[in-house]
Amino acid sequence: MLKINFYPESDLKDFAEAVTIFEKMWQEEGERITDTWERVTGLKFIETEINAVVADLKSCSHPLTLRYSNEYDFKKSTLVHELGHRILYRRESSAGNKTTFERHKFLFLVLYDVFCELYGQEFTYKVIAWDSSLGKDKGRSMYEDAWQWALQYKTKEERQKIYKEILSGEYVF
Repeated sequence: MLKINFYPESDLKDFAEAVTIFEKMWQEEGERITDTWERVTGLKFIETEINAVVADLKSCSHPLTLRYSNEYDFKKSTLVHELGHRILYRRESSAGNKTTFERHKFLFLVLYDVFCELYGQEFTYKVIAWDSSLGKDKGRSMYEDAWQWALQYKTKEERQKIYKEILSGEYVF
């Protein structure tokens, strides 16, 4: 199983509680999360161990940074989301040329099914609504646009078809 080491960004804030939550979450669900990502994508995680920094920062995949203050379900969804970026990293055709928006469209094609398999549709819709609200204070939400694009493909089979075309380079954004 993929090993994740969770560390507080510093001792200036009390990140210890969030670190403990992420550690427990990973201990209880890490194998299932990893297996689901690998099954849905048909890929394997290249890394066997990752260090994650828990901080008062925007979450990101490289380096794995997880926002400490999100409520529990959003901590969980963020961890799954960022691991999706890591398993897909440099896998799609011409990955270096993709914009953040294009990388999220690619991710969301499979993330929807990963969330549904792991936690059900109610959780998935809750997370999509939350994701879609991010950035709206600055205008449109890139996440909302990426979710709308990915979910125009109504079935898992349709999403998998486009995912595989992007992976192989047959589909160009």
